[in-house]
Amino acid sequence: ASGRAAVKRLALFLARPRLAPAVEHLDLRQAPATALSSPELHESLGALPRLKDTLIPWHGWASTTERMHFLRALPRGTWFKCVDAQGFVCIEGVGGGRSPVVLRAARL
Repeated sequence: ASGRAAVKRLALFLARPRLAPAVEHLDLRQAPATALSSPELHESLGALPRLKDTLIPWHGWASTTERMHFLRALPRGTWFKCVDAQGFVCIEGVGGGRSPVVLRAARL
């Protein structure tokens, strides 16, 4: 339950009316991928009007579909990078909308 509570706190924090317009960069590499699959967090991400870029973990997602749901939840035009534990960028592109665009994928 504490993990669920932490996700809820993060979603509420990002959704704060005074904070949301100020968020331009978001580093979520330390967040568990399971937390990044939360519908509450997806809703909060979509409400960040000035978000320009975000870093997310490459590993830990339940499936590539879960990662795609997260990328779709980003505001349209937000640059994303999926980074592994060593800091290597595995994929990067532009998120938001129905079809996030992967502009670069490393050979894995």
